[in-house]
Amino acid sequence: MLGQKKFADAEPLILAGYEGMKAREAKIPAPRKPRLTEAAERIVRLYEALGQTDKLAEWRAKLPKASAEAEHKP
Repeated sequence: MLGQKKFADAEPLILAGYEGMKAREAKIPAPRKPRLTEAAERIVRLYEALGQTDKLAEWRAKLPKASAEAEHKP
């Protein structure tokens, strides 16, 4: 939906997907850990497209943390 520019429809799904992955992060196999970062990147792209600078700044701040966590967790 993000690619189709259906932002209002995409937002709750993208956020729920990220939160679901984050809640199960410890169970994600190491080769799949980058998917969590990719999910956060989709959220950043969503808020860029929507021009929501406050949420964009919040998720950009989380992005390096998400990347670092994905790389350092066994």
